Amino acid sequence: MKKLILNIYNFDFFRYCVIGIFNTICGLSLIFFFYHVVGINYLIANIFTYAIVLCFVFLFHDRWVFSKSTRKLNQKALRFVFIFFISFLNNLLLLYLSVEHFAVHPDVGQIIGIIGYSTTNYFGNKFITFKKL
Repeated sequence: MKKLILNIYNFDFFRYCVIGIFNTICGLSLIFFFYHVVGINYLIANIFTYAIVLCFVFLFHDRWVFSKSTRKLNQKALRFVFIFFISFLNNLLLLYLSVEHFAVHPDVGQIIGIIGYSTTNYFGNKFITFKKL
């Protein structure tokens, strides 16, 4: 049983999900705060939030989720920002389309966008940013 628990703990996807859940809770809290309390447009609230959490997420991914990567830090950082940008564009596109073309409430649109972001981000970081050399 102990070996099974250690295998799960060492599994990149499991660790990505743990960080992802934490990031999603913090991110949605900030997005909803900016949107509902401060009154900022839902797209701008999304952009502010992702800009805030970008550095923290990189550190968690580099140190814990994909810690076996042997690339230099500056290589990982540049690739991470590139993957983040692609994932974030995916997020914004899904959010915008959900709200503006399918009449989904912005809160639900945020969740749809997060699903697209998370999928693109995981595979991009696993196979490009933190790929084991």
